[in-house]
Amino acid sequence: MVPRSTYFIQPFCDRCEKDLIEKRAMSFFTGETICPDCCRKEEEIMATLREIVGPDADLVYQGCGFVPKAKGLRK
Repeated sequence: MVPRSTYFIQPFCDRCEKDLIEKRAMSFFTGETICPDCCRKEEEIMATLREIVGPDADLVYQGCGFVPKAKGLRK
């Protein structure tokens, strides 16, 4: 039996527990259901990683199971 996804029925963000009534997103790194604020933070992390390693680097972080830490990125 395939595990049932709670993406569309989940009421709160997996990370910060904010309400997901209006919008939600799937985490790029972990597959968690997250709010728009947490999604923006992930986008900042991805942009910072690209700056650190260069635009031609082959970054394979999608679905890696954790949120990478990047120097110079505010918390």
